[in-house]
Amino acid sequence: MDVMVPAEDGHWVNEKFARISEIINDFDRRLQLVWIPPENRTPSDVRPYGVLHTADDGSQRLVMLIKEEELDERVLQELFLNDTSRHDVLARMEANELAQTVLRNKQKMEEAEARQDFIKTVVGSPKHSFKHKGRIIPK
Repeated sequence: MDVMVPAEDGHWVNEKFARISEIINDFDRRLQLVWIPPENRTPSDVRPYGVLHTADDGSQRLVMLIKEEELDERVLQELFLNDTSRHDVLARMEANELAQTVLRNKQKMEEAEARQDFIKTVVGSPKHSFKHKGRIIPK
């Protein structure tokens, strides 16, 4: 059973919401966990929670929308990973690109080795013709 705590706007929210809200605010004072109260939600409000960023000039924008069942440590993880002031996003992107390149190169090497094995088999075969994937070699 969820423990309910009073929110600043007079509503009662579950303890998990309050805890995550405090952590987000401690992480960055410009970030705030916001929500649409149940009585104001429409059937299309499938993501009633969000993280609101307030810039130094006072402008605000939502940086994340959250479903009810997603309101847990995943929200914090996403904020931590996407914080460009604390993480080197460029290095992460480069590592991702390198991983994709290495994987592609490995696949190409395996395909080249398979072709070489096939050529050795055909050349070493005592037969005059060789059938492979519906093709007769040489022809």
